[in-house]
Amino acid sequence: MGVHDGHRDRKKAQYRRCGSEPFADHELLELLLRNPETLSYVQNYPEHKDDPPATDVGPVTLGQFPLLIQWDARWGYTQYGDGMLGLTGCAPTVLSMAICGLTGDNTQTPNVVAAYAQAAGYYVDGVGSSWTLISEGCGHFGLNARELPLAYNTMVRALEDGQ
Repeated sequence: MGVHDGHRDRKKAQYRRCGSEPFADHELLELLLRNPETLSYVQNYPEHKDDPPATDVGPVTLGQFPLLIQWDARWGYTQYGDGMLGLTGCAPTVLSMAICGLTGDNTQTPNVVAAYAQAAGYYVDGVGSSWTLISEGCGHFGLNARELPLAYNTMVRALEDGQ
């Protein structure tokens, strides 16, 4: 038995005590085991899985980037690709934060971005979002993207230049 097995067993027991129903696949349980902060998201799945997604992310100030989480119950139970946005929606969530912060438009939720990504072919079944959702798909929302090398000075220079 590995060091993490005991922790995993405790988390499974905690999950069972929550009263959550078992799921046909164990993706939510695996999410909980990897990210304990998802407990309420996993717990509330049976009750809220069919809720409509939020129509906005809340108040947004132009130039400030809201902290959005893909497993937020406001949109996380929505289908995206071959799973729920809470499990498969990292890229739409990140792009939503950028759109909201750079445009001040709080209606561009992770769900809205995911729906666009799916319709435009940026979701790859079994893989997730294509990188081109960020590099090309952002244009749909009025943004431009450019890939930079992972070099600190290059990134700082681009930010200082307003890019």
